[in-house]
Amino acid sequence: MCNRAVKQLVAIAFNQLGINRLYINIFEYNVASMRVLEIIGFEKEAIIKLSVIKEGRIFNEYIYSIMNI
Repeated sequence: MCNRAVKQLVAIAFNQLGINRLYINIFEYNVASMRVLEIIGFEKEAIIKLSVIKEGRIFNEYIYSIMNI
């Protein structure tokens, strides 16, 4: 995930599409993506425990969001 690309997508969503809230779900092991989201202003809203199965393993799911206030 690239900071600049995510910032541009957020700006388009808010400024051109009129969206007021964006959210993204991240697997618990994807720490780099979580950091990118936090840098551009996303906030961690929730951790859904043991909610995702990938390749036979169970992971927590993190939910991040940002609002156009």
